[in-house]
Amino acid sequence: MVAAIAYAVKNNFSQVVLVVHAKGNLDNVISDSIGKDMVKKIQKGPTSVIQGVRLGLTTERIAIPFLGDAVFVAAHTSTSYLKKLEADHKCKTLFYVPWRDEELAEFLVRHQSHEIKADA
Repeated sequence: MVAAIAYAVKNNFSQVVLVVHAKGNLDNVISDSIGKDMVKKIQKGPTSVIQGVRLGLTTERIAIPFLGDAVFVAAHTSTSYLKKLEADHKCKTLFYVPWRDEELAEFLVRHQSHEIKADA
């Protein structure tokens, strides 16, 4: 999340959408990254702001909260849901947090992408 927010600020995006399978998937990795208080806020609605960037949450059952272009952070999502996100016209940049290393390797090859380390 930190890298996505920094990317959004640097590239003049005002919105970041956090994508998870379900609201319950925000514990641990996500809450460790942005804090439990921020997780509680984005669960309530897309009004949370970090460094001037609005944060929103979407799942397979919750619609994308913004109308305009956004940076998407897909954490531990299924491959089929990931493909759906990639096709969404609002998704201008996608940060993918895989569940397993094999998923990351596939994603990097399929998208000619590169890995960003957590400490970057």
